[in-house]
This record gives sequence, structure tokens and C-alpha cells, in this order.
Amino acid sequence: MGIVHAPNIGTEAAVTEVAAGDAGDAGEAARADYPTLVTPPRLIAATRDEFRAAALDLLERATATSARAALVDMGQTLDMDASGLGILVLLHKRAKERGISTRLLHTPEHVRRLLALTKLEYLFEYEERAA
Repeated sequence: MGIVHAPNIGTEAAVTEVAAGDAGDAGEAARADYPTLVTPPRLIAATRDEFRAAALDLLERATATSARAALVDMGQTLDMDASGLGILVLLHKRAKERGISTRLLHTPEHVRRLLALTKLEYLFEYEERAA
């Protein structure tokens, strides 16, 4: 299945797919049967369109392979605004319509706080990096 990296802000790079065996220590959470999207450092209005396209691609790959979950690795996310939050909610809604759960991996504390403040934390499952 592999891992897809959403483009970083300021780059015109296309979404890059990495073979599942290259997932490193993402371990059990990034099993080959669950497609994974690695978020860019900044999930803001400037990266919204690229992130939305990558998120919808993740959902299409999950649907095509009958995956039970779509994983979003947020370990690199340093900044997120309402635009990024909106894409996560869109991904959750469309995944739920297809019977797919949305799991956030390595979710930074500031992202969890934003989800809690907006009362949206219940939408997602969470998995953290093993120590």
C-alpha cells in the first residue's frame, strides 16, 4: 500500500509514494493493508489544496483495497489552522460514508488541543509512536 507524503509548503513537488517496506519504525500502525498519508509541517490555507488532493487520494486507495482504516501520520505537523482541520474533517466524513475509520498517528499536542477546543476529537482514532 505504502506511505504518501503530502508536499511541504513552498514546494511544487508532487505527492510521493514510498513502498510499505520503507516505512521505518512506523511499525504495526503502517501495515501494508492500511494506506498512510504523512502530513506536511504546515497544514494551513497555503497548503490546503495539495493536502486535500493527497487526503482524497488516500481515501481512494483505502477504498480500492478494502482497507478498514486510513492513517494520517501527523508527526511532522508543526502548524495547523482551520483549513487543515477542515480537510481532516472532510476526510473523516467521506471515510465514514465508506465504512473506513480515520486514524491519526503521532498527533502533536497542539493538534489535539485544537481538536478538543473545536469538540472534534471524537471523530478520530489515535495511535502514538511506541517508546
